[in-house]
Amino acid sequence: MPEITGAVHHVNLSVSDLERSAAWYSELFGLKELARLSDPDGAWSKVILQHHSGLLIGLTQHSRNGAAPFSEILCGVDHVALTVPSPDDLSAWIPRLGTLGIESSAVKTTPLGLLVTIRDPDNIQIELYCPHG
Repeated sequence: MPEITGAVHHVNLSVSDLERSAAWYSELFGLKELARLSDPDGAWSKVILQHHSGLLIGLTQHSRNGAAPFSEILCGVDHVALTVPSPDDLSAWIPRLGTLGIESSAVKTTPLGLLVTIRDPDNIQIELYCPHG
């Protein structure tokens, strides 16, 4: 069987307001803008952001997007989970989120690790996830 590395190269999310989402993700995770792209026919515009770890987050605004909030109960991606190195690092996210005015869950325990959930401006669930040892 051909192999994959197990590392995620990038995540691309559809958003209703490209500038709002780019500012939100950049401020929250300290991302830098790498590129902006757009369809010559105006069907979509995209910004590609990069974390210092190398992870790329693409945000795409489609012209036909009706701006309905995201719902994980529809077909598609349910949520995105980003790895946090330790339980202490996970706990450190709680005050940072509060400072930015982002509502979060308390730290939750799952069979695979600890997590904190937040929602982006389009209601997409993001998990900050610390796997068990």
